[in-house]
Amino acid sequence: MITSSNISKRRLFLVFFDICAIATAYTFAFFLRPDYFSFATERISFLLSSCMVFAVLFYIFDLYYPYKIFKPAQTLIDVALSVCIGSVIMAASSYAKRSFTVPRTVFVYSTALIIPFVYFIRLAYDFIFKYRFLDKKALIIGTGPLATEIAKVIRDTHHSGIEIAGLVCESKKNHGDQKSGIPVVGGISELVSLIDWYKAELVILALDPNHEVSEASLMSDLMKKGASVTSAIHLFESIQGEVPYQLLGSHYLLGLMSQVKTRPYLKLKRFMDLLLGGGLLLILSPVFLVTLALMSLTTRDSLFFVQDRIGKDGKPFRLIKFRSMKEIKKGKMVITKIGQFIRRYRIDEIPQLINVLKGDMSLIGPRPEIPYFVSRSRKRIPFYDTVFAVKPGLTGWAQVKFRHATSIKDYNQKFRYNLYYLKNVSLSLDLVILLKTIRVVLLGSGK
Repeated sequence: MITSSNISKRRLFLVFFDICAIATAYTFAFFLRPDYFSFATERISFLLSSCMVFAVLFYIFDLYYPYKIFKPAQTLIDVALSVCIGSVIMAASSYAKRSFTVPRTVFVYSTALIIPFVYFIRLAYDFIFKYRFLDKKALIIGTGPLATEIAKVIRDTHHSGIEIAGLVCESKKNHGDQKSGIPVVGGISELVSLIDWYKAELVILALDPNHEVSEASLMSDLMKKGASVTSAIHLFESIQGEVPYQLLGSHYLLGLMSQVKTRPYLKLKRFMDLLLGGGLLLILSPVFLVTLALMSLTTRDSLFFVQDRIGKDGKPFRLIKFRSMKEIKKGKMVITKIGQFIRRYRIDEIPQLINVLKGDMSLIGPRPEIPYFVSRSRKRIPFYDTVFAVKPGLTGWAQVKFRHATSIKDYNQKFRYNLYYLKNVSLSLDLVILLKTIRVVLLGSGK
């Protein structure tokens, strides 16, 4: 497979140059001191910790997404915010560890230098991929829906790093045709010569589920040729972070449903839910109590909103949230002023930590839906019950990747993201979701 390694290489490229930028900035800042060398040597742990803190913050602010267009104004804001927050964290850490104590001038000068350094790294990255200096030429094997869909995704994805040379059909019958504006350049029997002719560095397997071509012999030919190979599904997941279930056979979803429930990680998740859920409830208790106090002064209604939701294995449970709406007349609800604020920063979700501790929910997983939408989705989305293979979450992959669902089309898209989570559920993916959720909360982009 080529896709995952390429993406990780891009991220490593950015991380490496960020570390160089941070080290250079601190070197300049330390150099202002007469005892520069000894002072810097004593604070190696401070420098290493700074690199880790800044790297995590850059990830939270979406500065390591490989397909992102780094727009100058927004990128500058993201970099400045993350660097300033990182500097505050490192300054606060000096109270806990003496070796982290550095002069104010070091913080000021290093912060002033890190921001432009990291900013120009992003602009350089954008320039390299914008003008397609590192694009790989690719052939897509297949001419069906999966092939045309992955071709569309590649074309619509900024900085995909892939240039499509053409489609390769199962026979020569369609040679010369076009599918979604992409030429069919030949048949599979000509694949080896097509790779040479188009200087293709990547071959994407996008054959229909009922194809008659032997993938084993196909792979053997490609390996002899030394071509890099990836599947359209894998590429789809890597670029979009979703599973295009409409293009797959029913056996895929049935197999996924049975595999998820046997993952050993799910047992660890329950321990983490208890540990982190209890810790978060304790840490957020001041916010919890202040919200309760403010709401009790501004409303006569119940302070909590309790609603039936569907959980693991399709079993209903009672979800708890802070009330953010009020009824102004029969059947008409409006969001209160305090409700707008607590929704924006996800404060209304804090009581769901009680659901997590009770075992109704997990910290991370597909969001629990109300019975009405579950009923509609079951009628229109094949194998929708796959999402009930794990506990619903306080936050999830669909929540950090997609807007609030309001239509059945939105629920189709959410289901694709949820399938990706179920297929790839792991500690590393949960940590990624947690970091992306922090970004949503910090920027107040929650709904």
